[in-house]
Amino acid sequence: MEFDTFYIEYRGKVFGYLLRMTGDRDLSLDLAQESFTRCLERYSKVPNPVPLVFTIARNLVYDNHRWQSKWDAREAPEQQDESNPEKMLLEREKGQHIALSMQRLPDNEREILALVVTRTLSYKEIAGITGISEANVKVRVHRARKNLRQFLEDKQ
Repeated sequence: MEFDTFYIEYRGKVFGYLLRMTGDRDLSLDLAQESFTRCLERYSKVPNPVPLVFTIARNLVYDNHRWQSKWDAREAPEQQDESNPEKMLLEREKGQHIALSMQRLPDNEREILALVVTRTLSYKEIAGITGISEANVKVRVHRARKNLRQFLEDKQ
């Protein structure tokens, strides 16, 4: 796969994963850029670099986490549809609520859910990235969705 095509196809998915993991838009942009840079430098000849770029992104999140004393949820990316300001505000608030609720999940659940919602990786690939069994991935996804649903209902 040519790197330009790979980057264009997966940049949004990697950024989304990182945003769900960190809750910080600027940090996620930086980590996404670094993920693709490292992937290109080290694995440019690999036929399927998708799991590798997510593994690199995951490792960068944890490296960054070691250097920070705590994570804090920031604003979700702004919506582009400016034709309806009220709808934009509601969508933004909903996005912020989801981002804050994601940050309440335990690290292992947040990570698994963030990888699953990219809809890019199979459970088998996620198991390889996280170092757990495929069955354990499914269990954690179920728990994470259940907990996230509860956190989202708490506000309403």
